[in-house]
Amino acid sequence: MELQPISLDLVAAGILFGILQIAFLLYFFLRKHATSAQRILAVFMTLLLWAQVESFLNHSGLMAHFPHLLNTSPPFIFLFGPLLLFHTRIQLGKPVDFKSNIIHLLPFLLYFSYSFFFFLQPEAYKYNAFVRSFQPGLELLPVNPDFDMDPLNIQGLVVVELLSLHMMVYAACCLYLSRSSEKQEAKNWLLFTNGTLLLGGITLLLSQGGIINGYRFFQALLPDFSADLFPTLATYAFSFYVFKNGVLSKIKLPKYYKSGMAKEMKHSQVMKIKRSIEDEKLYLRPDFSLQLLADTCKLSTHHVSQILNEAMGCTFFELTNKYRIEEAKLLLSKSGEHLKMEQLAYDLGYKSKSTFFSAFKKETDTTPSKYRDSALQ
Repeated sequence: MELQPISLDLVAAGILFGILQIAFLLYFFLRKHATSAQRILAVFMTLLLWAQVESFLNHSGLMAHFPHLLNTSPPFIFLFGPLLLFHTRIQLGKPVDFKSNIIHLLPFLLYFSYSFFFFLQPEAYKYNAFVRSFQPGLELLPVNPDFDMDPLNIQGLVVVELLSLHMMVYAACCLYLSRSSEKQEAKNWLLFTNGTLLLGGITLLLSQGGIINGYRFFQALLPDFSADLFPTLATYAFSFYVFKNGVLSKIKLPKYYKSGMAKEMKHSQVMKIKRSIEDEKLYLRPDFSLQLLADTCKLSTHHVSQILNEAMGCTFFELTNKYRIEEAKLLLSKSGEHLKMEQLAYDLGYKSKSTFFSAFKKETDTTPSKYRDSALQ
């Protein structure tokens, strides 16, 4: 058997960088205390990782050394769409009963079972299949198949067209569901992930052309390596989005997170948030928001929200009202009766007097007027 030497061309190098990036993301998503939505993403990335490993073996020539791994990843691509559908439903707060959704796994189960007609072939047969597809200059090995690897003659349909169509249909359905999200951040996240899957399906189809059982419907509009490099580009875009928007901040950290160093870091972040609020009196601004606070602290909104909840024991709105009411108490205790409550409400950043009165009474169990009267006595 003439073994192909390793060839690390630009395509293989690009795929390799994608593999390393996916492995880096999995380090974060495979945490012990990850949420259900994050575990589903971890499974998705694990399958994508294996697909990219097979692509790397093919393009680098290493598959000649491991022919038994050839074509092991395509069946699992049928899980990409269902996994993102489950992820989308969980993000929208809809329960997912995996037993009742087994129908979504049916294409994978059928094609995976059918693939055993190829998996059980002799190793030399798989080597020849690799050579024909990726290294046509190498000599083929003499071998007879144990049985027909495609008895139903469907490989020409499934390999590209049905896989890409499957991905696009699921992505379109998930994008439609994402529109119902009430939280803009969650909607943006779902639009990004499902939109990426849609682009992946389109790239797969356009890079191979429309060929079904040898009949070409249209010529490939993209280079044939586009489908192999797209996951690398998508993974880096995914990483940028995840870390920029703090998607990982909701993952509970492992035991060492409670160490002295971690507590000290959290304390410093709390002090940074307090200084940003108090030094510039951001809470008096009518446009004061979680996004404004995050931008001032140079942190993500998810990170700031997590710090407020876990370290300070309050939500952003509770913290805002606390600062504003303390400021109101200070002003009321120093001013006379000439201070108009409506003007005070606006000066504190409230958009109406009624909102100010409700917040003040909730915090102090009395009205601003009664508090002023008692303070001035």
